[in-house]
Amino acid sequence: MSEDWCITELQKVFLENGEIHIDGEINAEMAAYVHECLLHLRANGSPDIVVFIRSPGGTDPDGFQIYDELRHYAGNTIGIVNGFAHSMAAIVLQGCMERRAYHHAMFLIHEASLVGSVTRSMLSPKAAAKLSAKIRKSTVKSRKIFEFHTDLTSKELKTLMALEKILTATEALTLGFIDELC
Repeated sequence: MSEDWCITELQKVFLENGEIHIDGEINAEMAAYVHECLLHLRANGSPDIVVFIRSPGGTDPDGFQIYDELRHYAGNTIGIVNGFAHSMAAIVLQGCMERRAYHHAMFLIHEASLVGSVTRSMLSPKAAAKLSAKIRKSTVKSRKIFEFHTDLTSKELKTLMALEKILTATEALTLGFIDELC
């Protein structure tokens, strides 16, 4: 691990035991943390890992990066939701080979939304159209990931995502967002 990388002693212990904890908002800092963890693990033969997820979600580029890195990691990846996987955290979970959740875990599957403040210049018709297209593109990307990992159709996912309903772990299992309860 690089010397300028900020990791707690507890995170080091977890990493040495093959665990990555995504605990908090999915942002650039979290994406860098997961990236560095996976680089370290790759340098040590890509052992099987467990990724614990407890997150309210976060930004699309960072979440998609974590999803891709987990999906292409050479070792087995077991994702376990302990608490909640809302929004982009539910996407990140899909990157794991085995997807699990504790019985009382909660999931939020929804369409993409804006993160951050809206400025006056964003309210112009041209800027609003650009933002709308960006949100639509991210929503479609998320829907395709869910469609790939579940047995739900694009139409079913579109309806479910529009509802923005919090799902129980049992509902997530029934719908195919996870493989088993633990």
